[in-house]
Amino acid sequence: MNYFPTAPRAQRASVALQFFAMGTTTGSWAARIPTVRAQIGLSDAQWGLAALASTAGSLISLLTVMYLVGRVGPRRMACAGVLLLLLNAPLLAGSTHPAALVQGLLVQGLATGLLAPSMNAQAVEVERSYGRRIMSSFHACFSVGQLAGGVFGALAAGAGMSPRAQLVVSSAVLLVLLLAGYRTLPADPPRVAGGRRREARRVTPQLALLAVIALLASVNEGAAVQWSAQYTSGYLAAGASVGAVTFTTFSVAMAVARTVGDRLLNRLGPSRFVLLSELVVASGMAVGLATGTVWGRCWGSPRWASARPAWCRR
Repeated sequence: MNYFPTAPRAQRASVALQFFAMGTTTGSWAARIPTVRAQIGLSDAQWGLAALASTAGSLISLLTVMYLVGRVGPRRMACAGVLLLLLNAPLLAGSTHPAALVQGLLVQGLATGLLAPSMNAQAVEVERSYGRRIMSSFHACFSVGQLAGGVFGALAAGAGMSPRAQLVVSSAVLLVLLLAGYRTLPADPPRVAGGRRREARRVTPQLALLAVIALLASVNEGAAVQWSAQYTSGYLAAGASVGAVTFTTFSVAMAVARTVGDRLLNRLGPSRFVLLSELVVASGMAVGLATGTVWGRCWGSPRWASARPAWCRR
């Protein structure tokens, strides 16, 4: 029987660990993308095409989750997703051929597509037991994990550790922690008698707007994960270690924002919170792309070129 009565705090910790595991694996992978790309020898265009495999995998699994989560339950779906993610990570990081990379990215997308909605569904159940907003804290755990993975990746790159060895270590540690917390995961909600009820599906203007905001947020976050380290290490010629640090700064900002997210949401209200968040995102992306170097074009215009450190000059 898939049910273990546990206290809300224990359930919260076990679900938060799933967010942390996904974030750590994502951060570890993103920090080592420049090294993996170099060991395969792909151009920007080739890498961009290969990265589509991850998106395709996510779409496939998300469509699958829509039909299976009600039958299997979010608990089992999340466990399957995180296990697949951890087992695939070292294989993906060790890719030496484009075909192996595409296969690994496809499986990565499938795993995250299984894990993300399922662990969020569990987080909703935990939030209901608390009776107050705590969802942002779960996503903060993802960002903290992403930060930890990015830092580990930067240190590993600096020490000359291979991406595969790094992901083997992180996956093994995370797997042990997840197994220890398995019994305290929240039970799946009871199924509705009589099967799945058919409800009217209507796309309202509010829903369409939220969908567009979610799409743009995914584009921004995906660009940071897939390209920030590569942009710094390759285009800005700063090296793999600095590229890993660039992604780490993104993870720090996300972790801080999500740590205070629930309090800001309660104070500002949903509409104002979303508006201000999007303005901050747009400003940050505009500054980063307009300046175009590691430190904001390393202090601005070309007249400061003589003052730039060697790794910032082109």
